[in-house]
Amino acid sequence: MTGTEYRNAIMSALSKVDQTADPISIIRTVLNSCDADFPYGECEGILNTLSNNRFAQWESCTPENAMKSANNGIYFPIDHNNISC
Repeated sequence: MTGTEYRNAIMSALSKVDQTADPISIIRTVLNSCDADFPYGECEGILNTLSNNRFAQWESCTPENAMKSANNGIYFPIDHNNISC
């Protein structure tokens, strides 16, 4: 997804979610709309999962590997400094 697609998915999810729901439910809904499943469980387990740098099975990769993956139809997030595969 491009940055614009992520933004649109997030804004769409936020417009549909119950704003009085608990924050974890809101975050889970938003991330699910970006194809990044938010972990389930108690707060400590969620924190441990998010802190292990392998959330959603993404990891840093080289631009060459990113282009190879994209040519094979696999897309992933890119921020200003990093590419994740």
